[in-house]
Amino acid sequence: MSSVKVIILLVLLMASTTTDGYSQIKEPDSVATQRISYLKFSAFPFLFAGIFRNDFLWVILHYEAQLKLKSRLTYNIVLDYRSNPTTVSLNGVVVSKTINYNFYVRPQLRYYTGKETFKGYYAGVFPLYLYRNEPSSDFDGSFWGGGITTGYQTFIRKKYPLEFNAYAAWQTGIVSQYDSYAQQPVQQRYSYVLIFFELNLGLPIYKRR
Repeated sequence: MSSVKVIILLVLLMASTTTDGYSQIKEPDSVATQRISYLKFSAFPFLFAGIFRNDFLWVILHYEAQLKLKSRLTYNIVLDYRSNPTTVSLNGVVVSKTINYNFYVRPQLRYYTGKETFKGYYAGVFPLYLYRNEPSSDFDGSFWGGGITTGYQTFIRKKYPLEFNAYAAWQTGIVSQYDSYAQQPVQQRYSYVLIFFELNLGLPIYKRR
């Protein structure tokens, strides 16, 4: 839980030092000569998983940058990792422990509808790749798919992004799952729709133009 406490303290510190919004304020000249991108971390679902399931790890990272200068299009590299331990107990004694994990890659292309890049409402599309390995259910395989995303991004103290992101995705894959009747792994196709949202906090990364 120590990592959860660090994130909570960071959120409280950023919130307590907030004095005004990002709008109506121009960037300093020193910043105007630099190209900015952002590295963002999903406070939700990380905090939710850490507080209510301290054995469940869910980390999502975003890297967002302009597709080109003076464009309201941005590209996002999104990495999503989830791990969930499963234990088997006998008379209160743990006799085995396995780790189920999922790993997503979701590159996004976003378009901001306002006058400023990175700020305001946006909509976008993305392909995805998912690898699921769940020893507790003898489930293993890869998924491919795509989806749509939308959300709103503002700034804390004019430079720290605070983003609400929602997305819906469809994914399908041929995976291996153990069949208890056949007593062997079998190949099956799985397809499903995922709808979710994130609360992301970030830091700017400056590069010379």
